[in-house]
Amino acid sequence: MKHIILIFLFSISSVCYSQNNKEAAKALEYIISTQGQWKFFKLRDSINAEVIIHFKCIRDKINSISQCASATIVKTQTGDSIRILDLANYNYYQSGQKIKIIPAKKPSVKTHYPFLFSNDTLTGELSSSSNFDKTILRTTWGKIE
Repeated sequence: MKHIILIFLFSISSVCYSQNNKEAAKALEYIISTQGQWKFFKLRDSINAEVIIHFKCIRDKINSISQCASATIVKTQTGDSIRILDLANYNYYQSGQKIKIIPAKKPSVKTHYPFLFSNDTLTGELSSSSNFDKTILRTTWGKIE
């Protein structure tokens, strides 16, 4: 009887583990394909902008080799919407907040960016919580002040 219960528990944990791996693989595939569409450009001068949405840097305590960057979607004074990646920025910025962005170099270390996912309530499928991942493609490195 103990062996049957043990096998049953192992089977349940394997199914849960397998489901989590499938979702993680889907998320990773989404991130790689999305970032491949971003159009990176070099910010030449400081600019003023208004925050549309901000995703703060999420520290990865397991992987000390890589760094994280915040991702902030802003509207510039010329009306363009762009993504600002800011290395090790743990600050929070509110929608509508006016900020100054200073040019910054692309880090020489591996860097990851925040992506938000949720489960679709109807299908249960994993999907992005932000439509900006694929609609705002112009991306630059900068330091937010």
